[in-house]
Amino acid sequence: MANLLEVTDLQTYFSTKNGLVKAVDGVSFSVAPGQSVCLVGESGSGKSMSAWSIMGLVKPPGKVVGGQILFKGQNLLEFSPKQMQALRGSQIGMVFQEPMTSLNPSYTIGYQVAEVFKIHQPILSAAQVKEKSMQALGQVGLGADKFNAYPFNLSGGQRQRVVIAMAMACAPDLLIADEPTTALDVTIQAQILDLMQGLQQSKQMAMLFITHDLGVVAQLADVVVVLYKGEVVEKASAKDLFNDPRHPYTRALLEAIPKPGQRKVRLASVDENVNYLDFPKEIRC
Repeated sequence: MANLLEVTDLQTYFSTKNGLVKAVDGVSFSVAPGQSVCLVGESGSGKSMSAWSIMGLVKPPGKVVGGQILFKGQNLLEFSPKQMQALRGSQIGMVFQEPMTSLNPSYTIGYQVAEVFKIHQPILSAAQVKEKSMQALGQVGLGADKFNAYPFNLSGGQRQRVVIAMAMACAPDLLIADEPTTALDVTIQAQILDLMQGLQQSKQMAMLFITHDLGVVAQLADVVVVLYKGEVVEKASAKDLFNDPRHPYTRALLEAIPKPGQRKVRLASVDENVNYLDFPKEIRC
């Protein structure tokens, strides 16, 4: 089966007063229909910037300077802003990291969900838009009483559900989730992950999940792509990566996870004095 998304040698650079910053430097991976691929790594490793590059959201002083992003065989880097706008929200949905900054506090939840349908399905009547908006909220477990609520009336978990509802409103083929559970407590995080998994399976949707939490990766991923300083250092199936991590950076990440029952033991950390790019890359799938 052909891949839904193919990212090849992606390069996204930023021009700063201190020189050129290579936020993404030669990243390659693919996502097949119905597959879950997780991008993992420390903050600043290039995970989110890879996603923003795919979505065409990189703004000056940043710029995608090289590579190829094929979605359904078409290179998104050749799309016009208007074409990308039509693609976002319809064929590719995105859940951002912080729901409070993704929602406009001045408008009701119903109004913001309805905007997705008004933009991507303009032939719908006002009554149909409202009906579909209610269905979208119901799909993520939110009742009709939330339709006229404002973002500040909702909890963090409820706001994240709204963002997921908006991202999935038009049944996209690919969902990109950029650390959607970072600001949530453990219980709500588990609910959101279960929700996303259920929706993915019911819709047969591909998912690109970005996180630094390897516990989340173990629950969600079919394939794991490990990023370090803007480059891929290891890529493998989730089973292979957790059972047999081969790159020193991947092993360092796994060793830094606190163990159940561990007490009065200094936690391991990634050695900042080591340049993990000096080691051979491990690409196993």
